Amino acid sequence: MKTGIILLAAGGSSRLGQPKQLLLYEGQTLLRRMALTAAESQCGRVIVILGKDADACAVELRDLPVRIAQNQEWAEGMVSSLRAGLAVLSEVEPEAEAVLIMVCDQPRVDGNLLRALVRQCQGNTSIVASGYSDALGVPAVFARRHFPELMELRGDHGAKILLAQHADLVAAVPFPEGAIDIDAPEDLAVSE
Repeated sequence: MKTGIILLAAGGSSRLGQPKQLLLYEGQTLLRRMALTAAESQCGRVIVILGKDADACAVELRDLPVRIAQNQEWAEGMVSSLRAGLAVLSEVEPEAEAVLIMVCDQPRVDGNLLRALVRQCQGNTSIVASGYSDALGVPAVFARRHFPELMELRGDHGAKILLAQHADLVAAVPFPEGAIDIDAPEDLAVSE
């Protein structure tokens, strides 16, 4: 199944007070770590959406096999970056049958998880999400039939709203470590 990967990394990290994407985790910035994970998973072409602090973030990606795109509307919220990513995906992979959406602040995501999500979506399942903390979330894969709905989203809630709206269609891949995300400096200590 031809899949594109969109790594959302455009946010302003307002709660953190510094660019979350550039925080170091195990010797790498979160952004570089997640972009490498996406590329090495070999699940599909990787598109990284940058926004605030785009120049500094782009330096972290300069030698990686990823397509960088800038979201000028990043302040609107996460779904504006998702829309930007889908627009780029339609240009670079017009035959993409699915999109894998991921964020840069989940340091425990690895290639095995990404491949498992894509494999699960290859059957009759049109949405596959990571299951953690009694919830479903990213990384998640949406089949092409959901692209129009993703493009219609507005606000800062991400694609999670579609997971709730289509709960009967969603398959889950267990990922308990997905509950670990970086929103504050002390979260780095907890995640390591």
